[in-house]
Amino acid sequence: MTPLKKTLTPRQQEVLDLLRSRIEGGGVPPTLEEMAAHFGVAPSTVAWHLEALRKKGKLVRDARARNIILTPCPGEGGALRRDARGIYLPGDGLAGCDPERIMTFTMDDDSMFDLGIHCGDTVLAVPVEDRAAKPGDVVLAKMPDGRWAVRSYFPISRRFFELVPAHFGFYEKRFRISSGVLRGVVAALIRRY
Repeated sequence: MTPLKKTLTPRQQEVLDLLRSRIEGGGVPPTLEEMAAHFGVAPSTVAWHLEALRKKGKLVRDARARNIILTPCPGEGGALRRDARGIYLPGDGLAGCDPERIMTFTMDDDSMFDLGIHCGDTVLAVPVEDRAAKPGDVVLAKMPDGRWAVRSYFPISRRFFELVPAHFGFYEKRFRISSGVLRGVVAALIRRY
């Protein structure tokens, strides 16, 4: 098996530069078709370049249109932040993370509405094995009944912690530290308009 080269080809750098300029300029990445027209190639060629960039850790994406998050370049700094329209932009939250280990979860309720995480938003989480949760962090948890949930994490003793929602009508739940409920620390959010 040939090791994956981490350096970018000139075309991959051009694709990355186009993505960065469009996201920073308008908050929305271009579609495959728009990128294909820009470079004068087929959309499948653009998809191939995007997959190569994903494998090299330069972006995170799934199969839906315009669903691309760029991982920051070394030295960019900045924590997770929102632009003027409320779109979360990645900062150090995903820096240095193995893209293969990032977990995604699409919110199916408004339990975190008061923190700006709405039903239909997709959160990206770093596994707790890679980044320990701190008090107040938004975390991804797998509940004992098998449901997945996003909540704020608050340790209440050496043996227990609470997962607290951020909207009325939802209730906090208490768990043992050793329960294995915590799965990831939320590092970024994708909102589709």
